[in-house]
Amino acid sequence: RSGGERAGFVVDALLDEREAIVKDLGAPPAVAGLCGGGIALEDGWVAPLLDPAALFERYRRVRAAPAAVPPARAEPGAPAIPSPAQPATILVVDDSITTRSLEKNLLEAHGYHVRVAVDGLEALARLREEPAGLVIADISMPRMNGFELLERMKADKKLAGIPVIVVTSMERREDQERGLALGADAYIVKRKFDQRELLETVRQIL
Repeated sequence: RSGGERAGFVVDALLDEREAIVKDLGAPPAVAGLCGGGIALEDGWVAPLLDPAALFERYRRVRAAPAAVPPARAEPGAPAIPSPAQPATILVVDDSITTRSLEKNLLEAHGYHVRVAVDGLEALARLREEPAGLVIADISMPRMNGFELLERMKADKKLAGIPVIVVTSMERREDQERGLALGADAYIVKRKFDQRELLETVRQIL
């Protein structure tokens, strides 16, 4: 309920109910989107929390949109209507759990299927098991950094064609030039990060 209005939100399932201390994830509003903080889980992961005020504001903006109309049943002998394309799969590679969670939630909210990896080594193994349509990778990571990941991907015939967006705090011109020279399709600096910029870059590449 907000300002005398009520809204209902559909979820896939209710998994748990708990009391917890909500912690600020330190992300600027442009990055956080609908995320209003997070709680630490027993296994060390962080569960992002929806911001009720932001969620209700989103509801106000979209409630006037026309409802989806189910497709009409095809008449006998009519050509078949093709099914919607499967959502693109994006691999997010970052050793920061906060960044991984925010990027994953942002992309999934816009219809993409997202997998995650904590560093370049894990990302390379995941890509060889199941290639993705796009990789979004940090540079500063343990075991294998983003530059090394780019080099290894471009040297592998099966992975060389996968586009890569670099999202990193390394903003020196030399780092940007190196990333692009190694084959990155875009280079986004975290300090200037805007979720709309990331989404638009993803749309242009895919």
